[in-house]
Amino acid sequence: MRRYAKDNKINEPNTADVTKDTVDFNDEKNNIFTDSKNIESKENDETAQYNQDKSSERKLSRRLLGIEDTENFENRRRSSRGTGKHSARQDRNKKDSKVISWLYNSVFTVGHIRVTRLFAITSFLVLALAVSGFALWLFATDVLEKKMPIENPELIPSEKIVYIQDEGETVLVKTEEDKVIDVVESEEIVLNENDLILPDESSQIYNRMTLHIKRAKNVTIQAGSEEHNITFYSGTVEDALKEAGISYDEDDIVEPSLNTEVKSDTDIKLDIVEVETVTEEVVIEFETEYGETSTVLKGMYAVTQKGVDGLAEVTYEVTYVNGEETGRKAVEEVMIKEPVNRVELHGTALTRIGEGDDDEEPSVSVKNPDEQSTNPTVPGTSSTYVDIVSCMVTAYTHTGHTTATGTWPRSTRTLENPGSCAVVPDTFPYGSLLYVTGYGYCIAEDTGGFRHDPDRWNQIDVFMNTVDECLTWGRRRDVKVYVIRYGY
Repeated sequence: MRRYAKDNKINEPNTADVTKDTVDFNDEKNNIFTDSKNIESKENDETAQYNQDKSSERKLSRRLLGIEDTENFENRRRSSRGTGKHSARQDRNKKDSKVISWLYNSVFTVGHIRVTRLFAITSFLVLALAVSGFALWLFATDVLEKKMPIENPELIPSEKIVYIQDEGETVLVKTEEDKVIDVVESEEIVLNENDLILPDESSQIYNRMTLHIKRAKNVTIQAGSEEHNITFYSGTVEDALKEAGISYDEDDIVEPSLNTEVKSDTDIKLDIVEVETVTEEVVIEFETEYGETSTVLKGMYAVTQKGVDGLAEVTYEVTYVNGEETGRKAVEEVMIKEPVNRVELHGTALTRIGEGDDDEEPSVSVKNPDEQSTNPTVPGTSSTYVDIVSCMVTAYTHTGHTTATGTWPRSTRTLENPGSCAVVPDTFPYGSLLYVTGYGYCIAEDTGGFRHDPDRWNQIDVFMNTVDECLTWGRRRDVKVYVIRYGY
């Protein structure tokens, strides 16, 4: 639709100009399209080159790690898939390949350097170890400073700090000396005989050096009958015994105990204990059994069975301390011969004197079987006795009591088994063996009231079984008495 102004006229466009503009626009459009194609082609070339470089780098990595190319690996896997013979190994290799591929995949790139996961993990572990070591060093330094709180003094260039440890005490000194011996002299340290200083006196001094002084201790060890003197520096009783080369076992006695710290005044005693097994034959003494019988006069006794000792084989554990026996313990006893007990029966019957005819015999026995005799042997030469005394001799019989020495009176009268007699102890001490003429041998075991009469100092009262025997004997003067021995 054309519009017309009342007074104005619209000019028609120039056809030549329009055609020219259209050609210029199409040329510019073609140029832009060409440039776009060129840029896209260049980008494709760069992408292809990058992929090629990446593939080459991956192949190189696999060759360095001894792993075949993924394509070759996949071809081998496909060729053996149907067999089932190596499926487990193939799965394991596949997993290993995936792990290695994961480790060697890039995390990020710094310039032309690719940072893989393996490098990142390794770097992290190394850093963690370094931090841990540094922390441990700080902790150890702090502990040492707390244990040895010594100030760090200002030093002149030629001075050195030296720590001196002497019997557990630590002292810090500053010195300009170069040798250990010079430090000892300058600090006036007294070293006794056999004392040690470590390092030795000829060693060079350096800063923060520690000198250890070992004080010698003279220790005496009494091991059994042997005495050992050693020079000992530090340790326990057990260490001192090892130093002296002395062996012992669990039975031995050590004083003080093995874990006691040795000091300069410590003396060690080792008692060597030995236990031996000994077998001996031992006599088993018989015992005496007592009883009563009405067939023997009161005051008399009868032995119905003699005692016989037995014999046994006894095994002992004998303990010796330092070679001397200190005890024994019976651990086994084997009886070889049983002992036979002695049986002794004491009489309870009374003698019936004055009843019936004068010639009537007593109704009970008056002798002890195998122990009484009426045939004494008279002493021979003077070598068989020590003295001869003229005495007044009387007789007595049973009283129902024991003698003054606690025995039952006897009238056996033989040298092997003498009878009993009462005496004045001041003249004939108890236990004296006498031979009374007309009576026989007897032992002074009893006494009587005559001992208080000084005129009867030499009286002897011999024992007889019956009153009739006593009356028959009567009182005899100037009887020759042989003294075989005085006292027991």
